[in-house]
Amino acid sequence: MVVSGIITIATRQATKDSIFSAGFFAGEITVLVSLTANCQVMFFGGVPDLASVFLITLLVHLPLAIVEGLITGSIIQFIHKVKPELMQLSSTSEKDLIHP
Repeated sequence: MVVSGIITIATRQATKDSIFSAGFFAGEITVLVSLTANCQVMFFGGVPDLASVFLITLLVHLPLAIVEGLITGSIIQFIHKVKPELMQLSSTSEKDLIHP
């Protein structure tokens, strides 16, 4: 939930020029947080030979994080271009969105 809140704040405060970067960050951080949770489960689950397992897991997830960041950044940039009021980046206030 904390990561979701950080991602929401980052994308809402992004300017028109940095919207792709905010989406890239959102996609990438999601995969990296999942990787951290996976490593914690392996550590506390007693997986033998942790160093090699952690290294393999990291090497597999890093390209996935980059691809996820590119996809998420592209989708958020597309949504901003097609329907920016969904992201509340337009000049419309929240009051106008609640009571049109």
